[in-house]
Amino acid sequence: MTKRDVLSVAFKIIGVMCIYSAALTIPIVIFSLAQIVDRHREINIEGIYLVSFILFAGLAFVLLRYGERIAEKLVPEDSALPTLNIKQQEIAIFQIAVRIIGVICLIKAVSDLFKGLTIYILKTRYYEILSAYEWGELVGAILLIILGGYLLSGGKKLVKFAYKEKPELQREEPEDREN
Repeated sequence: MTKRDVLSVAFKIIGVMCIYSAALTIPIVIFSLAQIVDRHREINIEGIYLVSFILFAGLAFVLLRYGERIAEKLVPEDSALPTLNIKQQEIAIFQIAVRIIGVICLIKAVSDLFKGLTIYILKTRYYEILSAYEWGELVGAILLIILGGYLLSGGKKLVKFAYKEKPELQREEPEDREN
């Protein structure tokens, strides 16, 4: 397996997570569009979910369809991964998973931040204040950006914590005692 292969698989996993995120917005989009058509309202906050759905679906399509091409552009030289022992392979796979989760956190955080800032702008336009829930979502998005950035950078302390070598239990042999 090469570095390019690993990156390509990571893109495909992120693409599947984007499908998941897009699927979560489908009911909201349907109900919002029904309200707009039913009540002849203009699109305000409901439009955020439509934009979110389009972005996630588009990103999923690009990553699943063109993930290999993107990996080729990002990793021009396709070099094989070094041969590792079983424990090193396990750690390497865990590190890749941590980085993938970091990207997923960043995607979710950007989506939440976009949604939260749009709600903030719309509410302040009408001199309304944000609820505690909406403030919580904005702060949560910022914290998720920090976590996603840390995980994307490799999460070295997390990996070290997860794979800390445990000292071997040493059994002391009873010494022969003479009476």
